[in-house]
Amino acid sequence: MLQQVNGHNPRSDGQAREYLREDLQEFLSGEVLLYKLDDLTRVNPVTLETVLRCLQARYTADTFYTNAGCTLVALNPFKPVSQLYSEYHAAPQPQKLKPHVFTVGEQTCRNVKSLTEPVNQSIVVSGESGAGKAGVQWRPPLHPANFLYF
Repeated sequence: MLQQVNGHNPRSDGQAREYLREDLQEFLSGEVLLYKLDDLTRVNPVTLETVLRCLQARYTADTFYTNAGCTLVALNPFKPVSQLYSEYHAAPQPQKLKPHVFTVGEQTCRNVKSLTEPVNQSIVVSGESGAGKAGVQWRPPLHPANFLYF
């Protein structure tokens, strides 16, 4: 028995797939708004294609950091971006800013320094060779959280 698919009543599995494809195309046609999604868990439907489209839209908008739940996805801009880090140095509450490597460092520091329940923390930086890992690793010393790197 076929169920209703996003408001459509398909007559066959093929038609159901077509409705889903149309809905996906409709979603992707709103790609202009994808760059505003700062957490990949908010992309709907969560598919490889929609996640990649969201990251592509954010990259095109020079937005190189995106959350994926509690994980930060950092894209290498392969170019100097002058204000990529300056906004975070001057922020009184950086944890309230958009996704950024400094926000990860800030949250890590708060968790370690917590008076109620200090928690051991790790920051894992992974990626292919030449992906910009070293650039990300060396940025936190610019931030007040620099004690994380002994």
